[in-house]
Formats: sequence, C-alpha cells, structure tokens
Amino acid sequence: MAKIELRGIYAFSRADVWAALTTREALSEWLMHTDFDLKIGHKFKFHGKPEGGWRGFMECTVLEYTEEEYLKIDWLGMPEHDLQTVEFFLNDHPRGCELRLVHSGWNRSHGPFNGFVLRKIITFGWKKMLNKQLAPVLEEGVSCGFANIPANLVNKWRKESDA
Repeated sequence: MAKIELRGIYAFSRADVWAALTTREALSEWLMHTDFDLKIGHKFKFHGKPEGGWRGFMECTVLEYTEEEYLKIDWLGMPEHDLQTVEFFLNDHPRGCELRLVHSGWNRSHGPFNGFVLRKIITFGWKKMLNKQLAPVLEEGVSCGFANIPANLVNKWRKESDA
C-alpha cells in the first residue's frame, strides 16, 4: 500500500514538538482549525477551505499515543475514500527533535494508481505545513504555565479571555 513519509529535524525539545502536535490551539495555528483532544477514541475534525472537490474538513479519531513519542490518528478526507492513518513519531536528535510523519492507507478509492495524483498534492501540503507553518509556531514557542504552548497563542488567548 502506498504511503507518504516525511522527516524533519526541529531545534526544539520533544516536549515542545509534542505540544505543537497535541494541543488544539497549536494544531489550529499550523495545520487546520480543529476540535482535537488527546484522548483515545476522541473524534474530531480538521477544518479548512473547501476547494477542488474537497468538502473542507477531515474526520479523524485519536487511535493511539505514547506521550512525547508517538501519535496515531485515523483520517478521512472524503466519504467515498477509504479511511487512512496519520502517524507522528518523535525521537531525540543531536540538534533537537526528529519528527517523522507517515500518512498511509492510500488505495484505489483515492484515485488511479493508489491515489497517485492526490497523494502528490497531499505530500506538497504536508511539506508546506511541516516546513513553513509548524516551524514558526515552534520558533515563537515559550515554556510557560500553558504546557509549552507557543507564546503567540498564549498572548492571543490572554487577549481573548481579557475581552
């Protein structure tokens, strides 16, 4: 079965990268708006802009996790497609944290040649999110009473809660 596999090194601790992967507000900042909660069995959605035949949201469930090491969710982009999984693996690295993403479950339901065209589009999207959107969220991060949540989000929440 075809899959997308990407790796990146982030000059941050596993705790910081984990917080960016498992905190609703951080995920909403770098990936898509979500109602994610780190609880096995929790069903949630990632919401984006509908375009190109996409309905504008992903249906997901938290399947498994090991704190600061591993997160596995299922992933359904369109009702006519088969369910997929997205896994995040975190490992220590001399320069910080290595993050490996594996997006698997591609088959004929995703288009000819196991979703070749869609897989290329989604690969481009994952690369953009991991390289251009996650990195700035981590760079603005601060370790504080909000469990390593990025500073820009903490400030944003404080402003919203003060209003």
